[in-house]
Amino acid sequence: KMSLKAACAPLQAKIDALILSLDAERATSAGLRFELNATQIRAQQASTLLLSQLEASHASHERLARQSERYSVEQLQHCKEQSLAAVERQQQTIERELHQERQRQRQEAREDDRSVQHRQLMQLMLMLATQNSGARASAAR
Repeated sequence: KMSLKAACAPLQAKIDALILSLDAERATSAGLRFELNATQIRAQQASTLLLSQLEASHASHERLARQSERYSVEQLQHCKEQSLAAVERQQQTIERELHQERQRQRQEAREDDRSVQHRQLMQLMLMLATQNSGARASAAR
């Protein structure tokens, strides 16, 4: 019994280290999920700000049109299109950043799954080693 315990001690230490490593990875993953949520909130706030800027820009264009007849409809349309294009580029940038963040989160989830699978494999190997040691001990008697 004592030699079996001694034989299993290194494996148990490795399993314990893997479990600690997995717990650390889970904590990191939780922190990254928090960061993703914060990024999504910032993106929503930026989107709201962009919308209000677009509305303000539109209102400004309308005021200019009423205040001055010297601007042609084509010039105002061009200004509006430029403003809309700038807002659209900013929105695409935000969407691209969100997409990258989601991809990073999916990758981390896959890595977490691999860590769990590795730990389960190590546990199975320990069980097999324990069973083999028990079978050898029984055969020796």
